[in-house]
Amino acid sequence: LAPLDNAALRRPVDEAMQNGIPVVIFDSGLQGDNYISYVATDNFKAGQLAGQYMAKLLDGKGNVAVLRYTEGSDSTTKREDGFLDAIQAFADIEIVTSNQYAGVTTESALQAAENLLSRFGGNEGNLRIDGIFCATEPTALGILRALQNAGYAGKVKFVGFDSSEKMISALRAGELNGFVVQNPMRIGYLGVKTLVGHIRGEQVPRRIDTGSVLVTMENIDQQEICDLLNPALSNN
Repeated sequence: LAPLDNAALRRPVDEAMQNGIPVVIFDSGLQGDNYISYVATDNFKAGQLAGQYMAKLLDGKGNVAVLRYTEGSDSTTKREDGFLDAIQAFADIEIVTSNQYAGVTTESALQAAENLLSRFGGNEGNLRIDGIFCATEPTALGILRALQNAGYAGKVKFVGFDSSEKMISALRAGELNGFVVQNPMRIGYLGVKTLVGHIRGEQVPRRIDTGSVLVTMENIDQQEICDLLNPALSNN
């Protein structure tokens, strides 16, 4: 089970476990600990990776906005909190907003980003934001469109999370500075492997961290990164 909401599915999982149906949680977390194992990225650590990179891009100073995904999403909340935790180490970086939600679609993120840019727009087209972070691909695409429409693309340091062809193109165009990627093939594989192992009576780990990597123009053409961005889906 990959919970969309970290609280709403807690009772069904409890009921499944009570009835002898083993549950492995993968990708996004669930409140409590009544499950066999949790297989996912360490999202807090992944968010820290993004925060450290943002600080590097800004040379340790500037105004940063965090546009959150949606309430109740465990994985993205941890990414956002990890980012904010990393930024705290830099006294000259100010988080100007971190309580705005973009919603679950690119269109809702576009509107939220347009509101953000309008709010922090200055005189003569100046923007009082030096960096923007978001924790999902739909949010990143909405922000990207807002930046492009307003003429700020490439002028604001922009770090996202997860990947798509549009995000890769934006990175190569200099409109996106980097994004953190998970290993979804590994998450899915280990999720099934862990559940099968449990059913077979094996002792399985309670928590499996499947890792995360920062993708930038410096490493995007490395074979390890290419394999993450374009995994082999064939059985051959």
